[in-house]
Amino acid sequence: MSKELMDISFIADRDLWDRFVSSYGGNFLQSWEWGEVKRGHGWFPLRLALIKDDTPVLAAQVLFRKLFGLTVAYVPRGPVGKAEGDELDKFIYGLHKVARANHAIFIRIEPPREVPWARLLEGAVISENTIQPRATLTVDLSVGEEAILKSMRSKTRYYVRQSEKLGVTTREGSLEDVKVFYDLLEETSSRARFGIHAYDYYKDVYQQFVGKDLGKLILAEWQGEVIAGVFTIAFGNYGVYLYAASKTDHRDKYPNYLLQWKAMQWCAMKGCKTYDLWGVPLKAAREFKNPTSGSPDISGQNEGLWGVYGFKRHFGREAVIYPPALDYPYIRPLYLAWFRLRGAESE
Repeated sequence: MSKELMDISFIADRDLWDRFVSSYGGNFLQSWEWGEVKRGHGWFPLRLALIKDDTPVLAAQVLFRKLFGLTVAYVPRGPVGKAEGDELDKFIYGLHKVARANHAIFIRIEPPREVPWARLLEGAVISENTIQPRATLTVDLSVGEEAILKSMRSKTRYYVRQSEKLGVTTREGSLEDVKVFYDLLEETSSRARFGIHAYDYYKDVYQQFVGKDLGKLILAEWQGEVIAGVFTIAFGNYGVYLYAASKTDHRDKYPNYLLQWKAMQWCAMKGCKTYDLWGVPLKAAREFKNPTSGSPDISGQNEGLWGVYGFKRHFGREAVIYPPALDYPYIRPLYLAWFRLRGAESE
């Protein structure tokens, strides 16, 4: 390893990595398990850490995707940790060196919070076109179940309780149930008009997270039929409502409300202090944070994140807005070509 990288290490120990990331409140997108999910679907992860006195102080899981003999590099909700001055300079230098060594056209960083590090902004192209949602709603789980229920709208509490009164029950889903959940997800994506991954992707998410007791698939049944499901992750102090699906029929039995409550309860039991509803429209989050004329008008808006915002706002108590993406082009003509290609694909 070169002199410039003498304090930079690649981490190959799953437990060490996850302990560090979770200890700094890192997002599950920086977890070892998420990197392994992505490894099976076109990406390969490298876990880079700045080591000081034999202890990581700043780290980033970098995902690489091959593209025409080159790569694109991506750091979702990272870096994680704490460093400043020369230490931060060393880490950023090492990050760029690793990206270039792996033939990256550019590296994209989607930071976990507002970036206080001016050094991180040097040379960056700020992009509003993020891969992860720019905004979300969260619930404080640390206050206890009674306070959480009390903070909900009265109609939301009614739906949670009414669902059970109508005979809806819940159970933990097995690996075999992932296919049942996926069938629901296909129906939901068609109804709400959003894209989904292939079945094997969700199977891998289940195996990586549920297999490590970091996730749970919860299914809602009515008279023996699975009518809805939710996949939630509990990583460190942070719980995430990651995927959800339901049948078009039986929505009058409010299974999604009951599932949301069961997911919150499980995350709280796992020690999570915050529950993330995982993605709402940026415009809605801004209005939620600083209301000027009541809730944003969502009538007629049922695509993408707008399609689920009406449901999520029943539970969310705080809006969180993430900064835009930071892109660092190494081969600028190909970087610009990549964005033109992505734009054409989305039209």
